[in-house]
Formats: sequence, structure tokens, C-alpha cells
Amino acid sequence: MMIGRLALAVLVAGCGRVGFQELAGHAGGDDDGGAADTTIALVVTSDATSTGPAGAPIAGATVIVQRTAGAASDRLTTDAGGGVRFAADGVVAFHVAYHAGASWRVYTVAAPPAGPIALGGRPEATALSHAMSFALPDNGSSNFWLHLGAACAIPPKEGSASFTLAYAAECEGTTTHVVAFTTAPGTTQDRYIDVGDVTLRNGGMKTVTGAYAVPAAHAVKISNLLGLVSSTTAGIYARTGLELLQLGGDFDSATPSAGTATVATTAAPGGNTLWVSTLADLPIQYSSSSDRLVPVTIANQMSFDASTMVPLFSQLTLTNPPSVAWTGGADHGTILALEITSGALQWDAYLPPSATAVRFPDLPGDLGAPVPHTYDYASLVRLDVPGATTADLMPTIDRASVSWPSDPAVFAAEGSGMARIVYSVGLGPP
Repeated sequence: MMIGRLALAVLVAGCGRVGFQELAGHAGGDDDGGAADTTIALVVTSDATSTGPAGAPIAGATVIVQRTAGAASDRLTTDAGGGVRFAADGVVAFHVAYHAGASWRVYTVAAPPAGPIALGGRPEATALSHAMSFALPDNGSSNFWLHLGAACAIPPKEGSASFTLAYAAECEGTTTHVVAFTTAPGTTQDRYIDVGDVTLRNGGMKTVTGAYAVPAAHAVKISNLLGLVSSTTAGIYARTGLELLQLGGDFDSATPSAGTATVATTAAPGGNTLWVSTLADLPIQYSSSSDRLVPVTIANQMSFDASTMVPLFSQLTLTNPPSVAWTGGADHGTILALEITSGALQWDAYLPPSATAVRFPDLPGDLGAPVPHTYDYASLVRLDVPGATTADLMPTIDRASVSWPSDPAVFAAEGSGMARIVYSVGLGPP
């Protein structure tokens, strides 16, 4: 569904909010016989916070169902289980609004497919509250670090061969492959030991033995880079299911020249995946990047065509609130995910890849929901998942979009790509 239809529906709703019908609970619910195949079954739950886990049902949330121009728009509320059901036919978009204490949460979902859709339930930002000790062979270096296959931690470089690894509590008991790295004393040359599988145990200890080896050298020639790209990186990984184990010591980068860059990198044996990332040259308050993971046969010399990547966002326009607009990559990819914060408000919108703008919904005035007049933070993501459609991703996109590439919905066997542009008011005005 084109975003113009969403904008039109919002305008219709704004004209005195004519046509809202007061409905409650599972409108068009389970008693409708075969209607389940043509209805949207929405469930809204809480995100995790410092005071509670994710997944608590949000009862009484307001749901505005925007239908085709000229048709009545429904106003519903979620039931005690956080659910509501409504007919999918003619729906251009729906919006959800609720407040918890002083905070407000608003969702916009454009062109929703029939079937289940879950909003909320995101885990809290990872707290590295568990720890395990490692003792690596001491080669006299001042740099030691680990790479883990599981997304449990991003271990920092340590100044000693014996150190404590902090990891996420939800990874307790996880078995993951580990590679240990150091630099050869007096050089910047990486050395490694394949530690093998390690089970993370809070308070546990792992002593690593053996001699450090020299990783193999590789060159990745990246072609068809756009002029917007200021730098590019490439790394070799071992993928097992959703686990991604970085086999090189550091992220290696190169500056493009005439649309081409050759990244010199190193890697321990066992790689089967290439991760290429590009960064755009934009004002400091914006960060625009594109990443692609693809299965490859590892060789000393490898080539990668950057035209297969999700195009970079070249602009994010935040100067006309409550609207947001962007340029770059129109019609590419599978789905767009926008996250906005403004004061105590968080607004998440999920849109088709053809969208180039979206406007904050004109919600009923009696809700008292704030309307953003400035933006504190904005993140726009364009996901490209081979073999998937927008409708395929919509049921769990509110969780999957923030978990790329560690969520099976957005990380296909053929790999996947993501372009993202982020704005932060702390770095300057939009």
C-alpha cells in the first residue's frame, strides 16, 4: 500500500475525527466462524523495563483503524489480554496509543495483512550482569580479547591475559563457540587461539591453553560503491544458524576511490559468511550505514558487488514535525521501521518499502496523547530479507527489527541486509 493512502486516511481522521465508532474488545471476534482468515488479531504487550519483564498485556489501549477514503474509521480498545480483532478488508493503517505513568507509546502500522500482529514485548537493553573469568596464554602483549558466536556480549580489549567477561543474564548456560585474540608484542598483528565451545557460567572460570596462530590474510574487493560512501568495512564470519562468530581480530576498513575499495582483513579458519558495511558522509548528528551479510566461499581474494546492498539513506528530514520524511532507497528492501522519541513519547511506525514520509497520527483529542513538535531521537531502518514480503515480516516486526540479524524472521539462509539512519539531538539540531 502506498504511503499516500496512509496520509490521506490520517487527513480524513483529522477533520473533527468524524466517523470513529466506539467498539471494545475483540471486535469481529472468534464467534465469526471463518472470519478469522480475514481479520487482524492484534496483541499489545509491554516492553521490558527496569521494574518489570516484557510481555505484560496492555489492556485498554486505544486502537484507531483507518480504512479506505470515505469509509468510517473504527475506534477500539484492547481487552484484558491486550488483544483486539478487526476486519482486515479496506484497512489502510491502524494506530495504537496508550500511556504508562508519564510515558506515552504510539504505534502506526501501514497496510497490515490479515492474521496475527504483535506489538511490544521487546526485551530491555541488554544488561551485562553475569560474569565469567578467562585466563589466556600470556605472550607479553597488552591486548587480549574474545569473540563469541552467540550475541551475549561485545567483549572489550583487555590489558591482561586474565580477565572477567561480562555477559547478558539471559545467556546464562548458553554454549557458544569462542575465539581468543591477542596482538603480537610490539606490533599490531593479530594472533588467535580457537578456544572451541564454552558454556557461560556465572562465576565460572575457563583456562585456555595452546599457542597463538597467525590468521590467514584475505583481500575483499568491493565494487559499485556510491559517491555517498565515505568508508567501508569487511569481515569474515562463521555462521551456524543464528550464531555469527567473527573470525578476524578487528573490523578492517578502507576508503573508496572511484567507486571501489579493497579491504585487507584476516581470519581464523572456518568462515562461511561475509559481512560488508558502508558508512555515508553526512553531518555529525546523523549516522547512515548499510550492512549486508551473505554466504560465501572463503578465498584469499574475494569480490563483493555493493549494488546488492540496501541503498544508503541520504537524508532524514525532521524539520517539519509531526511529519518525518527521508530519501534514499525508495522501493528497495522488504519493510521500513521508524522509531521516534520526543520527550515522554515513543512512536514506532512500520511501513512498506515504497514509503518516503509518514505523519504522526491525528489521535482523538480526549486521549490527551502528546504530539511531537521536536524530535530527541530518530532511527529509520530498511530491512531486506530475501524471499520475504512485507506481510511476512509484519506479525513480529516490532521485536525483529531491533534484533537484526539475531532474529530468524529477518536473517534468511541467503543472508539479509539493513540500511539505517539515526539522528540524536545531543549532536546538534536537525
